This record gives sequence, C-alpha cells and structure tokens, in this order.
Amino acid sequence: MDYKWRMFKQRFMLYLQALRLDTKLDARKIALLRTVTGPQETEVFNTFVYAEGEDEAKSDTVVGKFDEHCSPEKNETFERHLFRSCTQQPGESMHVFVTDLKLKARMCNFGQLHDSMIRDQLVFGIKDGKLSERLLRETDVKLAGAVKICQASELGLQQAKAFADKKDKDGAAIATVSGAAGRTHRKCGRRSSKKVRKLSAVKGVALDMQQINTQCMAKCVINVKDKITLLSNAFPKERKQR
Repeated sequence: MDYKWRMFKQRFMLYLQALRLDTKLDARKIALLRTVTGPQETEVFNTFVYAEGEDEAKSDTVVGKFDEHCSPEKNETFERHLFRSCTQQPGESMHVFVTDLKLKARMCNFGQLHDSMIRDQLVFGIKDGKLSERLLRETDVKLAGAVKICQASELGLQQAKAFADKKDKDGAAIATVSGAAGRTHRKCGRRSSKKVRKLSAVKGVALDMQQINTQCMAKCVINVKDKITLLSNAFPKERKQR
C-alpha cells in the first residue's frame, strides 16, 4: 500500500502541475483527489479524524492524512534487512535491479552512505559471479561507474548470444542444403554438381531446392536432345541402304 500510494501521489502532483491546477482553490484539488481515487480510498477519507488546529479544507492536510494511513512509521532495521536481502532475480535486467535497490535504499536512512551502500549491494547482489569478481578488483569504483560496468557487461552478453544464435541458424541452413545437394535426382538419376555443394559449404549460400532441381532438369533435357540427334543420324543411313 505504501508504494502504491507514493506512486499515485507523485503522479497526482505532476497532473496538477501539468494542468496548472496546483494554484487553484484547495476545495477543487480535494474534490479532484477524491474523484480520481477509488471507492476504497473514499471510505478511508470518510474515516479521517482531524485534530484541533488541522484544517480539513486544506489539500495539504488531506494528503497528509493519506500519508499517515498508507505510510505508517517505518522500522529502519527491518527496511535495511530488506535492502541487504535484495538480489538480482533470474531474468531480471540490470536496470530493474538497480532501480529496486535505489527504491529500497530510500527507506533505510543511509544519509551520506546512500550511494556507497547501493554500490556494495549491487556488487554482492548481481547473479553474474565473474562480474562480481571484476567489480571487487576495482578499488575506487563509484556507484555510477559500477552501474555502467554492469550494463556494458549485460549488453555484451546479449549481443554475443544473438550472434551465436544467428551462427547456429546459418550452420543449420548450410547443412540442410548440402545434404539435399548430395541426394540423387529422381528424374535424371545423377547427383547434383560438386560445384554447387562446394559453393553452399564455402560461401554459406542457402541454395533453394528449386535451383538444384532446375540444374538436374537441364541435364535431363540435354540427354534427350543427344538421343534425338543420334536417332536422326541413324535413319538417313537406313534409307540409303534401302
């Protein structure tokens, strides 16, 4: 509830500023707040009890009451425990992990140690053990530098994976075409040209089966023409003999 209210409150204040409603009457801002919140928040609003000196007609007073209801006093020890228990989950990007650490650190009251505590938890909380060792070797790395190293490492792994996947697909395509090129054509009874198989293997050209069949059909046509030529040459000789 605390997180949802803080996010809603931040967006609501930006909404007021964007429409220049932050300078309007408090009654109008309170009415708008009650309108954009849900029925559950309306019930909460109806339970507010105002102490002496608190003006329920002031928007800041109403927002403060919501703060008290949704964001009770924090236990600093427990909040720091949650922060130190925060580790990068499987499939979680570096950006999401760092953002989560920063949000949790806001509740821990680290003071001047704020950035260094986030840096330390980043080093020990990332799932890549080799990257963690690399950061430990950096004796004077700041939070911004550590985040930059982690993001660069994550991007490098993604690019390497994409390159490996493409290489595997190209290899599978070459193997398929090479295997098809080595099979005997069912019409001409001849095997595909060695030059075609060599071209597909060396240059990685994924030849289409239609191209291979076209070559074999051309050989079939040549064979038929050769036979017709032989027969035409044979018949004139027979007529002369008669």
